[in-house]
Amino acid sequence: MIREGTQLGNARFEGSAVIEQDCRIQGDPEIVFGESFYMNAFSDVRGDVRFGRDVLLGPKVVISDRRDPSRASGPDERAPVRIGDDVWIAAACVVMGGVTIGSGCVLGAGCVVLEDLPPGSIAVGNPIRVVRRR
Repeated sequence: MIREGTQLGNARFEGSAVIEQDCRIQGDPEIVFGESFYMNAFSDVRGDVRFGRDVLLGPKVVISDRRDPSRASGPDERAPVRIGDDVWIAAACVVMGGVTIGSGCVLGAGCVVLEDLPPGSIAVGNPIRVVRRR
């Protein structure tokens, strides 16, 4: 359990958080975790990422500010990731750079998120698609 106000490297916690085993957090320049954050085992958060309150990451979630992690050479294209309040990101989802996930969204397991999701969206698939609103 991590308490409010904790700073770990480039990660800042604005409230309590639970980070399960074998997770990786690499902030550049900074990752901000909102109140009541939960990160399940084997998840990975990298780059300029900001989370709202009450965010839950399932196991093996990858969130990166890189637009194309498979790119072997050339300029490093990066853009911040913003995740609103009350968001659930299920197991094995991948969220890429430049994406904003609105408050109240739920993402089904295995989603690949390459574009913004409006608040209250329930989205599934690869490529991701909104199937309902909350």
